[in-house]
Order: sequence, then structure tokens, then C-alpha cells
Amino acid sequence: MRRYYRPAFLILLIVALLAWYLPYLWDDSQEYLEKLKSEQDLSSSKAATRIVYPLNNKDWIAFPIPEGSNKVRMISNAHIAKIKHIPPDSIWRYSLNYQLLAADGSLLEENVYHQRTRLTVYKNVKKGRNFSNFYPNDKEESYYANFYASDKDIVLDGRVIHLSLHTIKKVASIRVRLNDFQADIKGVAVRVYAPVKISSHRVKKLWGRLSLDEKEALAKGSVFPASLLSEYEKINLLKNQWQPLGPLGIETKDYESKTLYTLKNISEDKVEPLVLLAGLQADASHPAIIPIPEQGGLTSLELKTLDGSPMPKNIPINLRWFGRTRDEHWQKKATWQADKTLSLAVQGGLLEIRPLAPVVIKATLKVETGEELNITPEALRIKSFFVDAGVDFKIVHLGGKSAPIRVDIRRFFNPEIPLSPSSNLEYQWLDAQRNIVSKGVLKLTNPPSFYDRLKSITEPEKISDPERYYWKLPENVHYLRFKSSQKDIVVNAYNQPLGIIKHSKIPEDSYINLDKEAWLPSWFPLHPLNIEELAIQQRLLWVSGQYHPPEMTDNLLVEAYLWNEHLPEKPYQAHYLLSSYDKENVRDEALRNLYCELPKLKGFSLKLQTPNKLRNLSADLWFFNTDERARNLRVRVDGKLLLKRAVMGQQIKVPLPNITAGKHRFNLSPHQSGRWLLNNTPDCAGNRYLKRRVFKLKSRLKFMYEHQGEDAVLSARLYTPQSNTERTQIKVQIKAINPQNSEPKTITNRWTFKRRIYDIRATASGEESLLLYASKRLNAGESFFIPFNNDLAAGLYQVIISSESKTDAYLSAAQIVAGAYELRRFYREVQFEK
Repeated sequence: MRRYYRPAFLILLIVALLAWYLPYLWDDSQEYLEKLKSEQDLSSSKAATRIVYPLNNKDWIAFPIPEGSNKVRMISNAHIAKIKHIPPDSIWRYSLNYQLLAADGSLLEENVYHQRTRLTVYKNVKKGRNFSNFYPNDKEESYYANFYASDKDIVLDGRVIHLSLHTIKKVASIRVRLNDFQADIKGVAVRVYAPVKISSHRVKKLWGRLSLDEKEALAKGSVFPASLLSEYEKINLLKNQWQPLGPLGIETKDYESKTLYTLKNISEDKVEPLVLLAGLQADASHPAIIPIPEQGGLTSLELKTLDGSPMPKNIPINLRWFGRTRDEHWQKKATWQADKTLSLAVQGGLLEIRPLAPVVIKATLKVETGEELNITPEALRIKSFFVDAGVDFKIVHLGGKSAPIRVDIRRFFNPEIPLSPSSNLEYQWLDAQRNIVSKGVLKLTNPPSFYDRLKSITEPEKISDPERYYWKLPENVHYLRFKSSQKDIVVNAYNQPLGIIKHSKIPEDSYINLDKEAWLPSWFPLHPLNIEELAIQQRLLWVSGQYHPPEMTDNLLVEAYLWNEHLPEKPYQAHYLLSSYDKENVRDEALRNLYCELPKLKGFSLKLQTPNKLRNLSADLWFFNTDERARNLRVRVDGKLLLKRAVMGQQIKVPLPNITAGKHRFNLSPHQSGRWLLNNTPDCAGNRYLKRRVFKLKSRLKFMYEHQGEDAVLSARLYTPQSNTERTQIKVQIKAINPQNSEPKTITNRWTFKRRIYDIRATASGEESLLLYASKRLNAGESFFIPFNNDLAAGLYQVIISSESKTDAYLSAAQIVAGAYELRRFYREVQFEK
């Protein structure tokens, strides 16, 4: 019996294995049968078949080009792995490297062609398709038009390259390989076509031999169907057919092939990307900036969802406003209620809106006349250029001078690539023969921008704020080249005419003018020499920008700065001016020149203080008489008579004897008629006035300025008579006297215009008076600023300010330097005799 044990055991084992594998065998066989059935269905009128050839980035695939062909068409399809959800607006990037070869194998032309592709998705209205196995999403909502029968990969839309061979003679073959591709692309397949050559005598007969489907396929690009085409149109269609080209070599050794299926006559609608409403887009990560015209007014904000669907709930909003000066700004919170308009009074400046949900904003402004203006700004569009393939700019020198060039560089952030702390950009200065004169590397560190973007706020890709550089290129530099091994850098270049004068309109330029007709640019964009090649390679990037709010330094916000007054060269005519001072904070350093209007009381208490906390001080008391009658002035402090004097005139200065700092009891006579002003008063309940020194601007004033080589600003303020309604043209010229470094800086991140014209509008507000010249009343004045940036070498400079206006003008000049500074002053303190 033992001899039967072994065969019986083997039989039982085989039966057990078959029982275990039978379900899998059944599934595989059914899948195979369904696949055969699907392929049979696909080979009918439901799908067209194309033979495609997968590429890699190592091996070339060569295609012979028929003799006499004047063009070639190459179609590529990328494919990705199966995923559950693909946003309709997704984009994939890849590039192909191709070469045109002669019959002897010599290279005629080589290039890289960059492609951006999408995925067309159709709504799945009909269920139970025979080819449903090829669609990962078919059982749910959608399906795709292109697919491979052999795998589950998702085939993206095809992209076409047309190559003209008119200028390239004796092209025998074209070979292609994959150059680069996005991380989630699994592969790319290509097919190549050449024009079909049909003799003239066969064209007319050929149309009648075509099937109805072939005729309709040819007429697909025409306005009329095949049955309505004229004889000329039929002949033209037949002459412009394409024939597929097979690759050179042996299959599986030199190349591989696959069958690509493309559905025909799809009746379902496409799944379209989200169509955003027109307007200003914003969310919590992308604030919107709305320029408010100078006159300001009642600003109304209308918010909608991105696609126009009903707003689900109320939306909290953070608002910030920036005015003309650093002291004019506010921040508040608001709530936008669904289907309502948020209105608020806003003065001229910039309004920043940061909603906590994605919205589209429309802004209107109601002016004094009752008219409502649409002030929703349009995006500032600029075309930038990727530098990974190299970007060249031609430099033009005028008059044998160095050429001023501005370069704006941005970083492009792909969400699929980890954010790098920095990027490196190589630049080269080339001579007329393209030899390198100088070269260097720029390190870029700007993070993604809060205000600038590519298209919409729904785009995952981001762009940085520009890092700006200025060059004064020597005369022997004729070309400027940028390149980088990194693919995340875009660049723009600008130049300016020789001897340009910077024009500024005050105060109009302090606000954003939506009308650009009178706009005078200072820098003009340069197009790369290889712009057509960059366009073909899709190495162009459109950036949507916004106006940026001003950046406030911490030192200025906390009143930590050094104020220096600048005196012109002699001869000059100087005066003192009292101007209204309405700021809440008072710096100790300003107490000497800040006057307080004293109360019209017979007696009152007031605190006196020195900026350096000394015990004793000297104060100036001014009496402004209502008329020129003689009056007897009496000043008592703490019951002690300090001054008794008979005076006459409208403005009388009364220097007080040395007095101790602290709180004192004042008695002034007369106290009802006229006004009393006193300086060194930190706690003032009345109006305050700042004493300024101004210089009469007859023809010109010359100031000497010691530049430290770092960014600085010389601040000036122009006063004209209160009755003046004319604009004043102020010319400013900067001349170097003895710069410490005679060699100009070749690369900086700032630029100084040495010749400027300020067109200043007389202000109608305020009334200032010249001390000791009561009859001269001036307006509140307009400030303008003269930058001294780090492109200027450290040293002594002369600033010449002139005016051609016939109206009297007075000017003050000073410099505000942010930061904490140690002041060393020497005082002699005396002991009062008792």
C-alpha cells in the first residue's frame, strides 16, 4: 500500500494548488478576454490607433525624412501614473531634444523644444462602456480621450512641433530623445509625420476613392462638411495630408513601439477648469492692493466667490491703509456680509485688503460730485524670460559712455520641488566678438511674493519679488548674457537714454494715477536677442504684479532717527518760519524748536524740559500782537517777576533768563489779547508750532553734502506765498566734488538720478508766517526728496537747486537718518545766585 501513498499525495497537492489558483486564473482570463474585446471595439469606429515610440533621455530614435520634404511634424504625448483626482487646470512640463542630420550623419541643427501640456477630461454621462477598464475615473465622473490598452497610465494631451526645412538643405533624418521632464511624468512617446506627395493627375481621382469617414476626417478643420466642399477645397485638403514615418533600426533593439488609442466623435462635454470672474483676486495668503486717487472718498467693496457662486457666509477682512507720508496709515478689521457692499471713507493712498476666504473684489469710489468711479486696478503684466537655456541682451553705447542697465531677477517656485534657500545666476559681459570681458554670480534669496503671482490665486506655482541690480557697463561690453543650471530663475533687463532727466510731479506722484497717458518712464525694457527661440521653447513667463505698500523701518516707527539740517553755501537769505505741528508724538530733540500756544488765562502751570535732561534751560517766549499798538509785557514765573518790557509790533521775541527744568507757575500779561508761544514744553494742551529755518530761493541754492556711500535721502520742502496758484519747476543737479573712490561701482542694488526736475503744485492748505515778517504769509509747503543711493561713491557732493519761477519761494533742507545715534554735546551749567 505504501507505493500508492506518494502518487496520492502528489494528486492531492496538485488539486489543492489548482483550487487555490483557480479564482486568480479566472480573473486573469476574464481580464484578458475583456481586453481582447475592448481592443476589438477600439479598432472599430470608436477609437483611432496611432503607433508611437517611447523616448528616454539617453538613446536617440532616428526617423528618415523623405527627399524633398520642406517640413516635419512631430507629435508627443506624455503619460502619468493613475491618481484619484486631477485638477482640471493642472499643467505638466517636459522638453525634447532633436537633431537634424545630413546623409553622411553630420549635424545640421540641434535644439531643445519645451512643452506644456494638460489633460482634457470628458464628463461620463453614459455608463457601461466596453473600454471602461482603461479609464480610472470612468465609474465615477469622467474619462479621457487618449490611452494605452496595455496599462493603466493616464495619457496627457498631445503637443505638436512644426519644423520648417526651407532654410536647411539636404536633411536626411531627424532624431529625437527626451531632454527633461516633470517629476510626476512617467514617460513620453513621439510620432513623426512628413507631407504626403501626391501627383497632380491623381488628386481629382483620389477623393472619390475615399470612404465617408475618411472624407469627414479630412474636412474636420474646414468650415463646411465634406459634402459641401468645392473642388478646389477638396484638392487643397488632399495636397496637405501627412504620412507617418517609421524609425530607423530594429524594433526592441533600436526602439520600442506602443499603440495609442484616441477616441473619436466624443459627444460629452469637457470638464472645464474653474473660470474665474473678472476682478481683483484675494485671499488670506494673497492680499489685494487698491490704489485710492488723491481726492479720496467713499470707497465701496463688492466681494464675490471666484466662480460667481453664492457666498456661503460672512467673511472677515483685514484692512490696511497707507497714505502719502509715513505717519499716515491705519489698520482695522471688518466683516463683509453676503450680498451686501462694504463701504468706508478712505483718503488717497493704497488700500490693502486681506480676506480670510478666496474672493474676487470690485472697488468703486464715490467722489464729491456724486459720481461713482470704478477703481479696481488691472494686473501689471510683465514678460520675463527663463535663463536655464541662456538669455542674451545686446547693449548699445551712446556717445562713448558707459551704458546704464537695470536687471530684475525673480525666482520661480514649483510646488513639486522643495523650496531652496537660494538660487545662483551666472552673468557674463561679452565684447563684440562674444568673448567674455567679465563674469560673476548673483545669489538670489527672495522668498515667494505676497503680492505678485503668475495667473490666479488658485495657481500652485509662485513667483518672488524682484531682486534688482544696476550696472554701468563699460564701452567694450556689447552683450549681456545670463544663464543658470537651475530652472527656477527668470530675468528682465532695462536700459535708459543717455543723460535722462528724472521727472517727478508733486504731490501727484505720491498717489497711483490710473491714467498712464502722461506717464514718463525712466527705464525701458530690452528684448533678448534669442526671444523667438525662447518663445518656441516656451521659456517665457508672464508675471502679474501689484502695487506694493511702503515698507516702514522699525527705527522710524519708534521715532529713532537723527535729524540734520543742511545750510546752503553763502551768500543766502535765511528766515524762520512757524508751521503747524499736529503729530501726537514729540521727540525730545525737537523740543527746542517746538512751540506751544499758551492758554489765555491769568495764571497756569506748565512743565519745562530739556532734551538732554539738564537742570537748567533757556526758553524763548514769543508774543503775537493783534495789532501794532504799544503794550507792556510782564512775565512772572513762580511769583517772581522775570521780565517787564514795553514793546511795539506784531511779533515780539522775549528770551527768558535761565530757568530750572520742571513744573512752574506762569502769569502773563496781557493774556486776553494776542497769543503767547513758548518752547521746551513736552506737555502742551494747545496748538503746537515747529520753527523751521528756510532760505529764499532767488535763482539757485548750493548745498554741500557728505555722502557715506550708503542709501540716504536729502529731504527738502518748498514754500510759496499763500496766494500763489501756479506750479513751480524745481531743478536739482548733483555734482561730485571729491569722491573717495574715483572708480564707479559696476554693480549696485540702487540707482541715483543726478539730474531731476520736480514739478510742484502749490498747496492750498495751511497758513505759515515768517517770524519778524508778519506781512508775508506762506502756504503749508510741499516736500520733495533727493535720493543719494549706494551707487554713488562716498565723498563730498554739491547739490544745486534752482527755480525758474517768478514767484517768491523759500526752501528748507534736512536729512533724516534712521537708527539710534550717540550724540555728544558739551554744556556749561551755571549755579543760580539766590
